Amino acid sequence: MHGYYWDRQRLKNKLAAFSGGQFLIESKNGLVYRGEIKEWSIPDMEKKLVSVCFVWLCEEHSGRWISVKPLPIDVDFKFYYFQRKRKDREERIKIWTTFGEVCRFFCANDPTNLREQNEVFLPCYVLKPDLGPED
Repeated sequence: MHGYYWDRQRLKNKLAAFSGGQFLIESKNGLVYRGEIKEWSIPDMEKKLVSVCFVWLCEEHSGRWISVKPLPIDVDFKFYYFQRKRKDREERIKIWTTFGEVCRFFCANDPTNLREQNEVFLPCYVLKPDLGPED
């Protein structure tokens, strides 16, 4: 079971490690956006709001990532929790917005991050087969 948090200062302290990483937002109606974080801020410590600006931003369409204009996103959140590092991924922050959207902050070296290759954005994560003790 995860511990759910509302504290803005705790989030601000933890987000420092995610600068230069990626941010994903998934709407209730299935729209998914992901981009490289240029900068983020919590402009008012009295409000549960995180602002994210992007270097680039993509929208997911049928398994393909299409580049879109990188507009800033304001995330009005209800609560968040920290996802621990696992063998297949780095530590993450998962946030639920007041509108029911799910957001995630990814570290810069997360293996699931999108990478640009020949003007196309692709996930760079490739699951390696478990070769057992000889691996």
